[in-house]
Amino acid sequence: MIFTEIPQLVRLYISFLQIYMVVSQKEWRVPDPPENVRLKAGADYVTLWWDPPSSWQEILVRGYTISYGIETPSRKIVIEGVETNAFTVEPLKPSTSYVFSLTAYNEAAGEDGEKVLLSATTLSKSPEQAFNLLAPSEVRANAISPEEIHVSWRDGNPETPAENRVDFMSKHRFYILQYGPRGSFEHKKLTTEVTRAILRGLEGGTEYEISLRTVMPGGQESPWSQREIVKTPEVDFGQIIDSPTEERCSFEDASICEYFSDPNAPLKWRRLQTHVDSLIPNDGYYMYLSSNGDPHAKFGRLISPVYDVQKALHVCLSFSFLVKSNSHGTMLIGLIYEGDPIHEGVPLFKERFEQLHPGKWQTLDLEIRLRPKRGFQLMVEGRKTGPREHFGIGIDNISVKTGFCPKSTRHFGNVS
Repeated sequence: MIFTEIPQLVRLYISFLQIYMVVSQKEWRVPDPPENVRLKAGADYVTLWWDPPSSWQEILVRGYTISYGIETPSRKIVIEGVETNAFTVEPLKPSTSYVFSLTAYNEAAGEDGEKVLLSATTLSKSPEQAFNLLAPSEVRANAISPEEIHVSWRDGNPETPAENRVDFMSKHRFYILQYGPRGSFEHKKLTTEVTRAILRGLEGGTEYEISLRTVMPGGQESPWSQREIVKTPEVDFGQIIDSPTEERCSFEDASICEYFSDPNAPLKWRRLQTHVDSLIPNDGYYMYLSSNGDPHAKFGRLISPVYDVQKALHVCLSFSFLVKSNSHGTMLIGLIYEGDPIHEGVPLFKERFEQLHPGKWQTLDLEIRLRPKRGFQLMVEGRKTGPREHFGIGIDNISVKTGFCPKSTRHFGNVS
């Protein structure tokens, strides 16, 4: 009889100890962050592991929250129990970069607990296909001025089923050009979706080495092509005229002036032709971006080639735009200095679609102060700020002119 009571006493003691530990823990503040956080990515999932906060026996931890998303951690998962130390987030998209945020929580009033931020890129579903891709061939590089080289090439890889879909939102392959002075370790990169490009902002009388690779919609990369060597002609200083210069693009040519839709953005810009009854300033082509039914496809970006105006401290950016009626969200005009990542871009103009007089074409002039001796790219972004918002936006007649904008029409972009 005595021996049968001992296990019951042990169980009572353990239960009392657990109750004591919970009661002794406090919730006067939020928990400290989880520790030793690590993760592992697959093609369609990411698994996170962690240890509880070192202070979990003093500050009560009721569970954890995991937030994640492609650009920002916008989706949230709540996990109950301090003893839980692993979770797999699925399903995810292959060959896609995700941001994760992990916090511990309790019922203390006030701000959220400190977040642990991590990022991971999911694997390709068929990584072995990368070794079967052909490098770009028949690369031709010709110097067309002391500061410019025209490059063209042939892509021998067949189209994938995803690229053949009649779906404006599907991803397409793109090309990365890497170039720099011969023998130098300072190389620059340019991205384009067409099989030709113009490298700008070069130095006269200099040999440049150029190579490129193909990147498929699933993220697979081809080998680099053979290097092409080309020398730019010497600068004829007798012909230099210190006068304003202007570059214009009205998207009439299929090359769309080497503008391209950001391959990492879920929504894609496309080239459309205007109708006879359109109010567009011309009756040709323009670039258009619209939302779709996917609540997680929030934005699209149109990115320009590199503009090189190293002698100018001010430029006037002018363009025509149309906001479709009943659009909700924001339009952002930004500037990315050559060599900088997109997230370091400088915002020049931002406004909600509802404030931009939807339903008619308008012209906007932005006067920009530049950093000396830096090439730059323009970025036009349309974004919905809520999952149920919809929008449509058109862009045309982009002009980049050195100097100041007319005083009667100019807006001032942020000091860049």
